[in-house]
Amino acid sequence: MIEIYTDGGCSKNGEKDAIGATGVVAIQNNKIIFKHSQTYLGTTNNRMEYRAMIMAMNLCIKNNLTEVNFFTDSNLLVQTLTTWMHGWKNNGWKKKSNPKKIKNLDLVLTLWELKKQLPTATFSWVKAHAGNTYNEIADELATSFDMEHAQEDTINVQILKKHGVEQNLG
Repeated sequence: MIEIYTDGGCSKNGEKDAIGATGVVAIQNNKIIFKHSQTYLGTTNNRMEYRAMIMAMNLCIKNNLTEVNFFTDSNLLVQTLTTWMHGWKNNGWKKKSNPKKIKNLDLVLTLWELKKQLPTATFSWVKAHAGNTYNEIADELATSFDMEHAQEDTINVQILKKHGVEQNLG
């Protein structure tokens, strides 16, 4: 069984000059087997939370790891993965109430596609800054910005087109 902790962080959240990062830590038999971070420009904290989970899920798929427990301190991310996205899909990738557009829909759709490839994975919330060693390591990674390797946080229009929902982008 693999446990993976993910986190996202952002300085100047949502502003034009925002800088964010992701943190991913994979554990097997109480040993860290992988950790990684990526820095992004022009982003938000929620996009970094989503991108961290995408990075972790891609790692599992690439390495044929199917028995995985994912942990995050983002309740938004857990609710998206375990509850909301099923209803959003059934409603044409829109929220039922209003019908509001879904924020970060490109990343939500990416998570949807990856989750289908990891049907036995679990997604759990852990309290932030509560002494959980691996969550703290993921947090350190998500708050240490590597400007030399920073990427622009661009919207994946291709996945929106693939699902026929480019107009739903919120």
